[in-house]
Amino acid sequence: VRNKWLLPQCRVDMQKYVVGFEIADARNLTTQDSLPCDPFVVVECCGKRYQTDTKEAKAMFVSWNEDNIWPDVELSPEEFESAYIEFSVYARNWFTRNFLIGKAFLQLKSINARQGHVYMKKSLPLRKEGETAATGMITLTTFCLKPGESAPQGEEVKEEGDAAEDLEDLSKAVLGSSAETADTGKSYHVLINIYRAENLAKISGSNPNPFVTVEFGGACVKTTPAYDVEQYTWNECARIPVQTPVYEDTILIKLWSGGSALTMTPDSLL
Repeated sequence: VRNKWLLPQCRVDMQKYVVGFEIADARNLTTQDSLPCDPFVVVECCGKRYQTDTKEAKAMFVSWNEDNIWPDVELSPEEFESAYIEFSVYARNWFTRNFLIGKAFLQLKSINARQGHVYMKKSLPLRKEGETAATGMITLTTFCLKPGESAPQGEEVKEEGDAAEDLEDLSKAVLGSSAETADTGKSYHVLINIYRAENLAKISGSNPNPFVTVEFGGACVKTTPAYDVEQYTWNECARIPVQTPVYEDTILIKLWSGGSALTMTPDSLL
């Protein structure tokens, strides 16, 4: 009889979600040299990846009208709470790395909470990491279904004019529904104070090299790293630039141990 502890351990809480999208078009793209480019879109979600066709010599308006469905996005309920679908618009370069024009993110939980579980024909601003200025707009439709939910139907979908659910106010998005509505397109900074980490577990018999990352609205901010400690006090403020409308309500705070270039070890999530 095999020892039960040697049997493969399965994650019984994993569920299959359905995520689909249609990329309609992009407008007013800020290119590397302010000239027309050859844009394409890369869509990523929980290990899945899709790339559109590349259009040639476009900048002011580019149309794709491409769609795709992932019927088997496996996540635990906890992972679903902080999962995103990411739309990245690139300009093709033949001899160097493709130029990132900007990205847009949508939180799966936020999509699923909509009527019909869908964002229909939404125009989202494209931004680069750490910046609030838009580098273009992308128009898309995306939906997310939990197990047992039906695909969105036309009569269930609210069109673009329904601004009440689009979280125009950052305070409403992050802190709840009691805040008053702010003006569309207003810029904010979200401030997160990182104080202290204690009782850090050893890694391979050694103390970790801790640092913290804070993610929200497509931006990621990193604290100063510490080295070989069991506890550490940062007293640092992470400043995240965002601009309404906001399509998510989760701030991700992660504690890491820094790797080493000398030993070829990567950063590890604590």
